[in-house]
Amino acid sequence: MATKCPNCGFEAPEGAAECPKCQIIFGKWIEREERMAAPAMEGGMEAAPAPASSLPWVIGAALIAGAAGWYFLKPDPGLPVQAPEAQTEESSPGGTQEAGEAAGEEAGTSGDEASAPVIENPWKFEGAVKDVVRGTPVQGARLVFSSPREKDTFTAETDFSGRYSLDLKPLEKGGYEVSITHPDYGGQWYDARILERPKRDRYRLSEQVQFRSAYEWSRHVGRENGVSAYDFAIYPNNLSEDERREQFDAISGGPARD
Repeated sequence: MATKCPNCGFEAPEGAAECPKCQIIFGKWIEREERMAAPAMEGGMEAAPAPASSLPWVIGAALIAGAAGWYFLKPDPGLPVQAPEAQTEESSPGGTQEAGEAAGEEAGTSGDEASAPVIENPWKFEGAVKDVVRGTPVQGARLVFSSPREKDTFTAETDFSGRYSLDLKPLEKGGYEVSITHPDYGGQWYDARILERPKRDRYRLSEQVQFRSAYEWSRHVGRENGVSAYDFAIYPNNLSEDERREQFDAISGGPARD
């Protein structure tokens, strides 16, 4: 029985230690997933609420404990009782809130939420992500544009029409790298112009591992006072049975089914 790769969906031979397509090692993948799941298991169980039948006993015990505490901790009649301090503007709830708001304005925040940083003369990127086999828009694809030189990262997610839009910090030199992830697609991306090629050629992409140059990785450059369009295509790992037969024919050179 074949082993389905959890990263790209390729069906590796039975007993394979790594995926022949994307080269991930299955054992390390499983180990990483277990480490990520461990904190959730360490949270423990919440205490169960007391049953309704025991509530009168709990309330009675609380009243007795409160009375005992008042008796043993009440002030000595021979000692003067100190009056509570007058509530100042700083200690009042209103004063605290106003002081918090003032501090928030000083720190560039509004209330409890920090305001988003303002980018001067941003590079505006927009485009679409499509399925490289079907040519359909991909909703929920997450794009991460990053600059290793500047250590900046910007993310966007495609909408129902497969489109995205975001503002990036302009760079003095070079451009941004991009990575695209989606649960139903592999990690490799292609320029959307590849959709102009025959479908059989696009099926063969499942057997190819990309090796991009430094220029190809960081070629996404913006322009001042304008919009830069970058469209992408990604390969699905949720092919139907008919699509898998078409994929097999395209790779093996069998009969065309287009």
